[in-house]
Amino acid sequence: MKKLFLYILLPAVVCSFSACSIEKMEDEKKIAAYREAMARHLQLGIIWTCIVELEEKDNRAVLVATLKYIQSPEWAGILDKCPSDYRAMHLKMIRESGKLLERVEREKMTADEIQNAYGKYGGQYMKMGGSILEKYRLENCSVQFSLFLMRETEGLDDKERLKALYRIRKDILSGKLKVPGEGGGMGESGLE
Repeated sequence: MKKLFLYILLPAVVCSFSACSIEKMEDEKKIAAYREAMARHLQLGIIWTCIVELEEKDNRAVLVATLKYIQSPEWAGILDKCPSDYRAMHLKMIRESGKLLERVEREKMTADEIQNAYGKYGGQYMKMGGSILEKYRLENCSVQFSLFLMRETEGLDDKERLKALYRIRKDILSGKLKVPGEGGGMGESGLE
């Protein structure tokens, strides 16, 4: 019986623990990749808003530019690397934003009308997004990144702030910017 245990059962148990361990490591790597993609997606949305608010002086132009950016390959392209629940939610948002953009152009909507129309569907995406971000432990990502941007652009005039924001955007796209949260944190510079 001892030989049976030593030669057959013990290796089987060890192998099953090893398989579980490898599976767990693969899941952790997958979740880390999802978190990174989601954080980059959020960061791009935030930094785009900051950039367009400096480039466009009219509130309506800011809103229209933001709706157009939501449709852009840059912002939507990152969704391919995000988990399916996050991706599905944002794809719905992209479709809704596209419909709104068509209405804005067709009806020549004012800034207030655009904000009201966006508010009708935007709030539900904020709620869904919050629970998804919590699931992936990224619920503080937007706040951390916004604080990082404030530190990086503090005391700069609009022209210099815009240059800094474009540099940070480039760092997000290249992967140089660390993902906020677990282990990666947004340190003083946020760069790797």
